[in-house]
Amino acid sequence: MRLLILAKESKAQTELRISLTEDGFDCSVASFGEKVPELLSKHNPDLLLVEAVNPGSPGWDLITTIKRESSLPVIALVAGELPDDVPGYLEVDDFLISPYDVRELRVRIQRLLNKSEKAGELIKA
Repeated sequence: MRLLILAKESKAQTELRISLTEDGFDCSVASFGEKVPELLSKHNPDLLLVEAVNPGSPGWDLITTIKRESSLPVIALVAGELPDDVPGYLEVDDFLISPYDVRELRVRIQRLLNKSEKAGELIKA
C-alpha cells in the first residue's frame, strides 16, 4: 500500500518514513509547496499522512482541499492538543496527537486502508 507523508523535513519525519517502509508500506514524502492535483497524481497514494501543526497551517488547509476533491483517507498528525474549533477537523478520517506511538499509527493506517478497500468493493458491486 502506498502512503504519502506531507510534512516539513525533519528527523522525526525521516524516522517515521523508515519505520513505515520497514513495515512494508511504500512511503513517499512531499512538502506543502506542491499543488494538490499534481501531488496526488505524482504519488497516487492509498492514504495520506499530513503533519497538521496548528489551525491555519498549510497542513489543515491541505486536508480540507484534498477531502473536497477526493475520497482519499487522511490521517492528521497534530502537535499538542486538538482544538475544538479546527475547521478541517471534520474532514479528517483520523488523527494522532504528537508525540504518538508508531504502533498505534500503524493500526490506524491499516484500519483506514481496510475500510477504504471495503468501500471500493461495495461501489464495484
